[in-house]
Amino acid sequence: MELTSKQRAQLRSLATNLDTIVHVGKDGIGDNLIKQVNDALEARELIKGACGMDFDARYYCSYLQDKFTTLYEL
Repeated sequence: MELTSKQRAQLRSLATNLDTIVHVGKDGIGDNLIKQVNDALEARELIKGACGMDFDARYYCSYLQDKFTTLYEL
């Protein structure tokens, strides 16, 4: 599901007040991070994540979106 720029802006504005609960570090996305994201999405509908300075956040977001679209068949 591709989001429009207005939809992304709306989600960003909603996430402004959220605490960052997912951090992608030097190990990238592994099974533990997938479980952490899954648990967070089960608990709430919108989560906020962060990547280290050397990482491409859009790549990791796209990867996670693909992973969870497959899991939940959105």
